[in-house]
Amino acid sequence: MSRGDLSEAEWRLLKDLLPPERGRWNRPASDNRSIVNGILWRIRTGAPWRDVPEKYGKWMTVYQRFRRWSRAGIAKHYCKLDEPALKQLELISRNLESRGPRQLTAKNRERLRQFDDPENVAKLLAFPQEGRARGLKQKNPVRVAKCFERALAVGLFINCTLRIGTLRLIDMATDLSWVSGKCFLSIDATRVKNGQPLEFELPEDVATSLQEYIRDHRPKLAGSDGPYLFPGRDGGPRSQSTMRSDFTEVMRKRVGLVVNPHLIRHAIAKIVVERDPSLYAVISRQLGHKRMDMTMQHYLDAETRASGRLILVAAP
Repeated sequence: MSRGDLSEAEWRLLKDLLPPERGRWNRPASDNRSIVNGILWRIRTGAPWRDVPEKYGKWMTVYQRFRRWSRAGIAKHYCKLDEPALKQLELISRNLESRGPRQLTAKNRERLRQFDDPENVAKLLAFPQEGRARGLKQKNPVRVAKCFERALAVGLFINCTLRIGTLRLIDMATDLSWVSGKCFLSIDATRVKNGQPLEFELPEDVATSLQEYIRDHRPKLAGSDGPYLFPGRDGGPRSQSTMRSDFTEVMRKRVGLVVNPHLIRHAIAKIVVERDPSLYAVISRQLGHKRMDMTMQHYLDAETRASGRLILVAAP
């Protein structure tokens, strides 16, 4: 506990006054106590919300929780804010919400520059087949299964640009179907962050790897008696944090890229719009953006850089 954080006695008095937090289907709610401590830190220091230390949770979560509680009168009750301060807080909240679509962070933009190098793009796109080939060389059946699991996960990331919370919950019985030799992945709208249903026809190589993984290798994994494509040890879905760290590590070790699962969505979008800017609408739908201008805000600079390279190539 840091200096200025709630003591045990203070938390016991406060916790029942706060509304219960319910997480999303793929994301547990942040702990109320940590959020309150983050709010108190920000009030004490007067620092920008973005500077709230990570130990209290994501700064946006801390800010949004404070905004909701302020509207409910909790900020007034506990933080002793007067009416003018509450009205100003509400005005700030509305102004923030009315801003345009959020753009990529500077950090993510910098990491995306890895994919300005065609060699890095080729390494990423080749990983699913190389991972499968690496698995076939293993003697331990569990290691073979893990290689196939990683290769398939990356293949689905690349071809479907799924969020990791969606990927880990793929149910073999309800989400996968085979029609006339083709494999389809369908995700119900209730399990998608933006409430839009997803449906993909998987490329032949991904479908073949999927079939091989389910038939020959997934049964070797702990928890394979459950319905999930990527099983956890208890038969439930594999942990999101474990999948994330595993993906990040294998990308670093095998491909030489500093990339996490969410950044892959941006990387694939960047690669697609650089190769063919007319595909903005397609990639926008695949990413689940409700408005195409959101996609353009994210990747317009990628198209501009590609155009610049074409001009240089065409110059005499």
